[in-house]
Amino acid sequence: MTLRTGPLAQLGQKCLLWLSECWDRDRARAPLWAPVFVGTGIGLYFGLPTEPPWWYAAVTGPALMLWLWSLRADGVIVSSLVGLMFWASLGFGACIVRQTWVPAHPLMRAIDNAQVKGRVAEVQPLSGGAVRAVIDVTSINEQPAQLRVRILIRTKPNDMDPGDWISIRAALRHPSGPVAPHAHDFGRALWFRGITAVGYALSTAKRIEAQRALSFSEELQTIVGQVRKDLSVRIRAQLSEEYGPLATAFLTGERSAIDEELLEVYRDSSLAHMLSISGLHMVMAGFGFFAALRLAFAMIPSIVQRFPVKKAAAAGALAVSFVYMLIAGASPPTQRSFIMIAMVFLAMMLDRPALALRQVALAALVILLVLPESLIDVSFQMSFAAVAALVAAYEWWQARPKEYVLSEWQDKAWAWATSSAATSVIAGLATMPFAVFYFQRVSNYGVVANVLAVPVVGIVVMPAGMLALILMPFGLDALPLRVMEFGLHWITEIGRMVASWPGAANVVPAMPLTSLVLTVAGGLWLCIWSAQWRLLGLLPIACGIVVALLERPPEVLIAEGAKVFAVRDASGRLTLSTVRRGRFQAESWLRIDGDERTLREAQDQNTMRCDDLKCSAQLSGGDLLIVSYAADANGSCIAADILISARTLQKACAPDALVFGPKLLEKEGAITLWRTTSGWQWTSVAQTRGHRPWVPLNTGAEAPQAALAP
Repeated sequence: MTLRTGPLAQLGQKCLLWLSECWDRDRARAPLWAPVFVGTGIGLYFGLPTEPPWWYAAVTGPALMLWLWSLRADGVIVSSLVGLMFWASLGFGACIVRQTWVPAHPLMRAIDNAQVKGRVAEVQPLSGGAVRAVIDVTSINEQPAQLRVRILIRTKPNDMDPGDWISIRAALRHPSGPVAPHAHDFGRALWFRGITAVGYALSTAKRIEAQRALSFSEELQTIVGQVRKDLSVRIRAQLSEEYGPLATAFLTGERSAIDEELLEVYRDSSLAHMLSISGLHMVMAGFGFFAALRLAFAMIPSIVQRFPVKKAAAAGALAVSFVYMLIAGASPPTQRSFIMIAMVFLAMMLDRPALALRQVALAALVILLVLPESLIDVSFQMSFAAVAALVAAYEWWQARPKEYVLSEWQDKAWAWATSSAATSVIAGLATMPFAVFYFQRVSNYGVVANVLAVPVVGIVVMPAGMLALILMPFGLDALPLRVMEFGLHWITEIGRMVASWPGAANVVPAMPLTSLVLTVAGGLWLCIWSAQWRLLGLLPIACGIVVALLERPPEVLIAEGAKVFAVRDASGRLTLSTVRRGRFQAESWLRIDGDERTLREAQDQNTMRCDDLKCSAQLSGGDLLIVSYAADANGSCIAADILISARTLQKACAPDALVFGPKLLEKEGAITLWRTTSGWQWTSVAQTRGHRPWVPLNTGAEAPQAALAP
């Protein structure tokens, strides 16, 4: 007697057999998922509304033992799930440990006029005759204090050096929060750098005597900072006003002095990644020196025959890459790039394959465990997305059967051109979700610009720049810098040409976080596996695109303190209340909305009517929104369905009215509203940020107010 099975059961059996075959082929690649699961634990940590207890980090130990026990049972599903829990708990615990080690001391309250004394840790020149200085404060108004602040100072860059002890009057405040719920958190990014206050100078800086002895790390930071500044000053002094800041961006990582119009050209042409020292620069610097050393050794046959010159060249290139990282400021993106290239050179020294996904995974794992906040940094996400996609594509191409061998120079030239174009396409597709999520900008001709510009960087700009750094102590850097300027000129002209083409760059609405997570998950599935089931990664990518298309934007946006607000008109575009206050918030809202209009163009008196005391707008569902700045807003309270009052109300409004008073506005930060079938719903920055170490103590989530909000 034979059992008959239906077509669905047969299909299910075939699918299970296919999955089993794919797993057998890709079993050895399973460890590549370790940094992904570590990142999952880190993401869970940053998604919590409150700080978890420190002892949560101890979960890693039992999870490890459970994982090792599950491996003995040889159960694929059990061991995989327990392994996921172990790596995720390891990432979660790394966040807790990192949070306790961050030297961030909070500013208790904003100070309008503070006499600040401290040591200058960083000096960042800005265009327009100003600097942004990071100061390790020792006292405020003659009272001992221990915090790090960032102050905008109107002074020449040459008048202030890293390591200087200064006294200056300044206005200090907490770093600004996100411009909208779920938007980029500037305060969190600064907090992990130890900066808990920002402000601007009210006087000139005066040098004072040292207030305390410096630690070894502070002495080293001072020396490196001074060297970087001297290099930047010398480079800009020998080159033109346009290309000097570009050269310093390539060699010392200092890009703040670049003209805004030039930055826009590089963004629209998809060349802006060249201005941030990361993988491209580190690879060209490290491998350029590696190739030069191997060439020098090859000229001495006796050395080649007696010593492993490839390993010696790799060791020398590793040392040069480390020095270059220090000169470039050792920013988190530069550190990540150094770790990745260090893995490659170490693999050469140990006779291991130098270019493989396991090196990428190991570098990501080290970075995430040491600096877990890197996961939510756009440079980390984009750099690893591009590298992982390129290495996966390289491995796939190498595994294909070779149908022919290139012989003629025409064939080799064509292969080089097509591989350059393919590299740009792959890197562009891998980083596109992040460009949409963070910058709301897509460059349509980036492949053309990069195919033309990257060879100029590799052949002219970086070799000349590295030679200039080597010859600078001897005063022989003028000629290489001129050659570098020539290369920068051609790169800029390529950028201007591509940026001038019709439709060179499109502004698009920001994609939601859910869409980004789905897209990244699908991309990782495509990159990590090598069997046919890798194509299943297209499903979450498609789901992410659908989620982005179905995203419903908010109908009302209110800035912190109601400095400015916006409503969505019948056409679906935002209308702003004012352009005199909250310009940064308003510009950010338009960019997030994928709107290219200027602030003036986004004002419409037909949609929103404003005078000196209040603004009113008729919303799409017929409800009346009123924002009142008057001392007595009770009249507006009677008429409005939604009232935003900058002054305290003396009487309660109608029971079904939604009212936001001054205390609530101050506590909740920026607010967004949208209509549902059950009425108006709202969320705030305070609700999404929660109570975390980087959130100022006077803010936090508060329950929604359906009637009177004091």
